[in-house]
Amino acid sequence: RHYLVSPLMILAAIAIFYLILGLTGTTILQATELGLMFEPFPAGALWQPPPLDQLHNVEWRAILGRSAEIATLILISSITLLLYASGVEVSTGREINLNQELRASGFANLVAAFSASPPGYVIVTMSVLSNRLGANHRLVGLLVAFFSGLVMFFGAPLISFFPKPVLGGVLTFLGLTFLVEWLVEGLRKLSRADYLMVVVIMLAMSVFSLLTGLAVGIALAVALFIIEYSRVPVVRHILSGRSLRSRVQRPQPQTELLHREGKQLLILELQGYIFFGTANRIYEQLKQRLEEHPEAPLRVVMLDFRRVNGVDASAALSFVRLKRLLRNHGVILAFIQLAHQVQRQLERDVLTRADQESWRLFPDLDHGVEWYEQLVLEGEAGREASILAQPGVVQAGQERGGLALVFAALLAEAEQEEIGDDQGLLHLMNYLERVELQNGALLIRQGEPQPYLYFLEAGEITVEYQTGDSHVVRLESGGPGAITGELSFYLGIPAPATVRAARESILYRLPANDLHSLEREHPHTAALLHRFLLKKSGRRVLNLLEAMETLLD
Repeated sequence: RHYLVSPLMILAAIAIFYLILGLTGTTILQATELGLMFEPFPAGALWQPPPLDQLHNVEWRAILGRSAEIATLILISSITLLLYASGVEVSTGREINLNQELRASGFANLVAAFSASPPGYVIVTMSVLSNRLGANHRLVGLLVAFFSGLVMFFGAPLISFFPKPVLGGVLTFLGLTFLVEWLVEGLRKLSRADYLMVVVIMLAMSVFSLLTGLAVGIALAVALFIIEYSRVPVVRHILSGRSLRSRVQRPQPQTELLHREGKQLLILELQGYIFFGTANRIYEQLKQRLEEHPEAPLRVVMLDFRRVNGVDASAALSFVRLKRLLRNHGVILAFIQLAHQVQRQLERDVLTRADQESWRLFPDLDHGVEWYEQLVLEGEAGREASILAQPGVVQAGQERGGLALVFAALLAEAEQEEIGDDQGLLHLMNYLERVELQNGALLIRQGEPQPYLYFLEAGEITVEYQTGDSHVVRLESGGPGAITGELSFYLGIPAPATVRAARESILYRLPANDLHSLEREHPHTAALLHRFLLKKSGRRVLNLLEAMETLLD
């Protein structure tokens, strides 16, 4: 492994060659006739400048007629360069910047084109030989270019003195090195499929040609990639309406109904590039689900494309089959967060107007789940839950609407805990301040102090979070009875999110100072309020834990 071993062996082989010639009385001319040495090169430089003065005689039409061959040559040269550079990287164990190799080879080929040179790229044998000799400095390449230039311009006769057996021995040594590395050591390092591909490529190159072996290798690699990639799970997560809820706040009866009916919503979070192999796996998976669990029918299937890189044309046909399968079972197919290019691909065969009732399209998963929840609430069970969510006559003179929902929940809490302070709930109105907002008006700004607890009486509010890159994410949306601002209100920190009115809204707010007064004057009412808000936060945590448990399965 010493760096002097190989060059000394080459020099020793040359010396032994000439020693044998001397001992046997063989002249250089006789050795040349026996094929042991190169034929003498013509005198003068090997390289001659191109006859630029003859450019006017060029038949440009003939060259243009060979455009297909020229383009093929460029493509093959580029692929060969990448394959050779990757081969050098594997053999030497050193990282190679392929972009840099492409730029350097492209520039070198442009310059060499002015001297009518054929395409050139990395020489695997010399690169590996230099690495094995320990000559890893870029000075090696410069010296090779320098001496090659000397030979081209001045030293052509010197080539005829180099023994062919020595050159053949070096090439045989490098060839055997590659054979040992890929055929012998590869049997232990490579998988069966990869090793078989190496053997087939070697046989194709040996029987036919280098380009044939490259073509066979690329075809086998593509086929192997398709087979292996089709085995990669395209479904990242499987969720249901029970484990994933929209960010819309709803009264407890409706929340319980949505939890029960959530099993009829199936969400598949997809990932990677979808082609016919992976798309067919989605189809087979859903077909198996429908056949094996007829007792638990589905109502909506959502395909989340947020992590999908692309879809090929063959995958679209699988989605047509999937849509037809679900439609026959009375299931709606929803597509979530399609990229513009993917949507255009699916619009021709999948997202068609003729059967628009069987599919839906949503910008993100949150709005899709919200649509499903609204679909459930518009049914008979949903109307019953809405009636339960609306209190009857609470107390004379008490506000109706959102506050009525909150007071009804507090009364239920008081009955459950046997705290009989109904009058205290009426007195709570004395601590609340009325706030009216126009559509789009800000209620709370992210990062600013927020010493109020808000109860939505009428209208709708949206909670938004702005990320570091100014991307706005909807965290929550609520109608009458929604409560917001509790985090900054209790913790005394700047508001973690922005709250704005989604339409004209009426709210009541409880200042932090007035809460202290409520705790002194009506401790039972304050305790009920704290307990109610604590349970509300606890339910949020449970929903998050349930979603996390589903994602971790």
